[in-house]
This record gives sequence, C-alpha cells and structure tokens, in this order.
Amino acid sequence: MRVQRVSQALFRAFSSTSRTHMANRVAEKQKLFQADNDLPVHLKGGGADNILYRLTMALVTGGEYRAGMKGERNWSCSRLSFRETTE
Repeated sequence: MRVQRVSQALFRAFSSTSRTHMANRVAEKQKLFQADNDLPVHLKGGGADNILYRLTMALVTGGEYRAGMKGERNWSCSRLSFRETTE
C-alpha cells in the first residue's frame, strides 16, 4: 500500500500536468539584469550571486597560493598532463 502511494506521488510530481503552477517571472528578471546600475552582470542577481562570486574567488586564490607554496608548475587533469613552459 505504501509503495503504491509513493509511486503515485512520484508520478504526480513528474507528470506534465502538475497541480502547482509557477508564475512566469522572465520579464522581472530581464528588467533586473538589463538595468543600468554599473554592476557587472554576474553580480546583478543580488546577495546570493555576490556570495557565490566571493567564494569562487577565494577558492581560486587559495588554490593558486597553495600551488605557489609547493612550487608546482605541473597541473594534471584526469589523464591529461599540462606543463608550463618558459621560453
């Protein structure tokens, strides 16, 4: 009985005729991102975008600092190997 309820709930959640309708907010987002407020586009989304941007920059800077402290000049990604050349 419980399996049947779960399967019905999953079917309703992923069916094309959902019971809840979301409002179309594309026009609002367009106004937000096209506003001339001297902010870069990656920060116009608000506080969450600002936090994500700062977190990404901190991780990148920390990774570069760590690589510099180890004196690493080689980066490996999966089976590919990249070597920095100085000419």
